[in-house]
Amino acid sequence: MRRSTSLLLVLSLPFAVTACQAPFEQGRAAYERGDYVRAHERLEAAAREGDSRSQYLLGLMCEDGQGAPADCAAAAAWYERAAQQGHPAAQNNLGLLHFHGRGVERSLERAERWFERAAQQGFVAAQSNLGLVRIARAADERERNEARSLLAQAAEGGNSNAKRALALAVEPRGDAELAESTSWLAQVASEGDSGAQLEYARRLLAGEGSECDAGRAREWFERAAEQGRAEAAFALGWMYDTGRGAALDAGRAAHWLARAAQAGHTGAQTYLAELALDGRGMERDAQLAARWLLDAASAGFAPAQHNLALLHLRGDGVTRDAAVAARWMREAALRGHAQAQRKLGQMHELGQGVARSEVEAQAWYTLARDEDARARELASALAARLSADQSKRAAALAERLRGEGEPQPDVLSSVHVARPR
Repeated sequence: MRRSTSLLLVLSLPFAVTACQAPFEQGRAAYERGDYVRAHERLEAAAREGDSRSQYLLGLMCEDGQGAPADCAAAAAWYERAAQQGHPAAQNNLGLLHFHGRGVERSLERAERWFERAAQQGFVAAQSNLGLVRIARAADERERNEARSLLAQAAEGGNSNAKRALALAVEPRGDAELAESTSWLAQVASEGDSGAQLEYARRLLAGEGSECDAGRAREWFERAAEQGRAEAAFALGWMYDTGRGAALDAGRAAHWLARAAQAGHTGAQTYLAELALDGRGMERDAQLAARWLLDAASAGFAPAQHNLALLHLRGDGVTRDAAVAARWMREAALRGHAQAQRKLGQMHELGQGVARSEVEAQAWYTLARDEDARARELASALAARLSADQSKRAAALAERLRGEGEPQPDVLSSVHVARPR
């Protein structure tokens, strides 16, 4: 578990018992050189005499498995002995164990109590953790504002977790909070946090919490992409392909989309396939497009499933096979892709790769009609030919198919929730 407080700092706090000074110093020296067996032996001698620094450090060793297998229950026991003596870092870490339910019963109430005791001593990490817990448990606006104040206090004290929480985890209410959140976001992004860089770029592009600035958004997307953020590379591909915030450059669009695609980003895989089919930024290569579409389609991305089905209908880069096309089209249709629903309806109406069925055709047109104008036209034309019984069956089938569908995720999701740590 990462911790936001240096070991030397918390061990220098004035909680020593004079008689235990030598065993503690010997134990700390052994700890720092990696001799955990010797460290445990000397620290335990001091800890059993009541030295809170030794108790805290033994808790760390037990939690991290240094010198022995990790044992969170033992860590909690040592932390509690130090915490009862007022050691703020031990109080904070005991709160974390209660928050996560590691080695102790999970209890937000106990976590909050220990965070509060450490926060009252000015322990910044605990202020951040206390704010996060209270934000989650806030029953009204007053409690929420008090929790935000705790986070702001910790953030102003330099706690990166608190800054990130104010930037990303606490949903802003109103323009003033959004502007404040974006200000914290800019700080966290400047410190190198790739998730913050991604979200800051998104807000700059959308004009949320600051003036819209597509050029600066591109710069922040590039920083995040260079740290391996596939969502950022995908956004850059789109920007260079459309000329938003950058000069039109199909080659650079293909470069960034390829980086995102290789990282498994299904939206980028589908977009890159489009470029390969059109010959934008590269030589036209239908087989390459089909491979990228197959990767994204196999991961359940509906637009890729629809596009791969169309390739199989045309025999472009793949074997022409209407039955395979129908299977992929159905996968996309069940995920709510309106064009796939309409096309599958047409395939059922014609008996193309599937059994001919006007009832199934009308069911798919019904599902697509709210989002697809052509589906509405086809549904109206077919309705004139169906009997009352067929229309009733088509409506019932549409409802059943609607219940079988799976929602599609946002391909540019960039919300990252900060939690106590």
